[in-house]
Amino acid sequence: LALDDLGETRAAREVLGRVLAARRVTPGRRHQHTIATAAALAVLETRAARPGAALVYAEEALTAMRASLSLGAAVLSERQQLAATAE
Repeated sequence: LALDDLGETRAAREVLGRVLAARRVTPGRRHQHTIATAAALAVLETRAARPGAALVYAEEALTAMRASLSLGAAVLSERQQLAATAE
């Protein structure tokens, strides 16, 4: 977003677009850095008056965040169940 702050919104979108493409592969779509990059692109697209593109990135970030939180909740629930049976 620093490029955007300097008035280089298009350059910022291009850079973050490449970063997002790479992060989708490694570390993966559900990783916090990938989610943050998609969210940042949603912000940039909103600032550039491109609501359709902003929505695509925002939905990607939201879907990945929900999946990540769901997985975390399942793991926590399993740990709680194991702890309860150990008592």
